[in-house]
Amino acid sequence: MRTPSILIAATALASGLLASPTAQAYDLKRTSDGYPVHWTAFPVRFVMDARGPRDLGLAAAERAVLGAFRAWQGAPGSAVAFVYDGRVQRPGIGYDRDAEVNQNVITFSGDSWTYGGEPLAVTLTLFRRGSGELVDADIVVNEHSYVWGEGAEVDNDLQNALTHEVGHFLGLGHSDTIDATMYASAAPGEIGKRTLHPDDVAAVQQLYPGADLDDEGVAEVGAAWRDDKADAPADGDSDESLPADEAPQIGCDAAAGGPDTPIASLLLLLLAARRRRRAG
Repeated sequence: MRTPSILIAATALASGLLASPTAQAYDLKRTSDGYPVHWTAFPVRFVMDARGPRDLGLAAAERAVLGAFRAWQGAPGSAVAFVYDGRVQRPGIGYDRDAEVNQNVITFSGDSWTYGGEPLAVTLTLFRRGSGELVDADIVVNEHSYVWGEGAEVDNDLQNALTHEVGHFLGLGHSDTIDATMYASAAPGEIGKRTLHPDDVAAVQQLYPGADLDDEGVAEVGAAWRDDKADAPADGDSDESLPADEAPQIGCDAAAGGPDTPIASLLLLLLAARRRRRAG
């Protein structure tokens, strides 16, 4: 079976503060043709790698994952909704057109890091070039370069970083508002990104306008998904490659650095060269 051509793009949530934020606020990710990257239906389901992070207990890691998704689901005036499928043993990254159920994965890198640079995490999003429709999103947490924990007493709070990454999972770019969740860097010990800033709320309202959700309108994040199979994305289950204007692209987001470290968008291939393992 032939698969659609894909492109990987990466940006970074950096450790440390960036200097001189501008007046510009949030940004929406767009395809090369200018379409906003977005999900077309909610709830969007996701799973977590059952191995969990090596430096943090599985229960704490799951708490961080669910807290990150709940932050965005709780945005007022937005239709965003998620359902958690639970822990999965060794889930695959990327969109599998032959799978009965495609999975949006939160996973942990272990000792290796193949995405270039030293980001805190990356979010890989597969979307259709001709419409911006998202068909898959996976978050990979960088354990190669960082030790992860929980709370303000640790350098790298997992929920803080993941809440930023879920914004990219939804199709948001970085914000120039320094207190926003989608601001492109995180200081050691920061937990402020756990809570959405008005700038983040405005972004998600623009991308996914809708009424506030209630208990009858959406399943609670953390509830088990009831369906046996997921619907394939429109035009996504053909034996032929998609037309050029519909070929999915991949976008990715997350990073690390100090006060003077610039944050740039990185355009990477999925099979990027494996970085040399750092000593210590």
